[in-house]
Amino acid sequence: MPRLFPHQVRVQTDRPRFPDRCVCCGEDADTTYRPTPPQRRRGMPEPDDPLLLPYCFDCFEHLHASQTVGTMQLLALNVAVWGVAAMMIANLGGTVLAIGPAAGLALYIYARKIAAERIRKKPSCAGADIVMRSVWDRRETYIFSFASESYAEEFRKANEGVLSGGA
Repeated sequence: MPRLFPHQVRVQTDRPRFPDRCVCCGEDADTTYRPTPPQRRRGMPEPDDPLLLPYCFDCFEHLHASQTVGTMQLLALNVAVWGVAAMMIANLGGTVLAIGPAAGLALYIYARKIAAERIRKKPSCAGADIVMRSVWDRRETYIFSFASESYAEEFRKANEGVLSGGA
């Protein structure tokens, strides 16, 4: 199960209503973000509408930049590990083995540079990356967890009709 944020709301639906404010900073929402949906039970039909989280443009940009940096860091690790493995498979040794780790390190440093340039949070932002997670709990109950306490309360109010007993 993914790590949940501290402010949790349990609802009896997988498509709740989100307040029309940015889930990160709380300002007016300009766009939406479609997260990877929570895993569904076997035999459960896929929903007709995707889960769309409201974001302002600034927060959407730093979310996208943060995810790009994370992907590049994983790529850097792969380049380093597979670079060494490829050299070992080719039966090359010595300083040649350092090519993969050097390339991986260069990519990692470049990713950190991008992070410093592109991840621009506002003081009101709840985080630089994902600030809401949802998981299937049991039967028809889903847990929506938020990094922002105020947004979690607004979410709870917007979904009063579908709150679970454990909310």
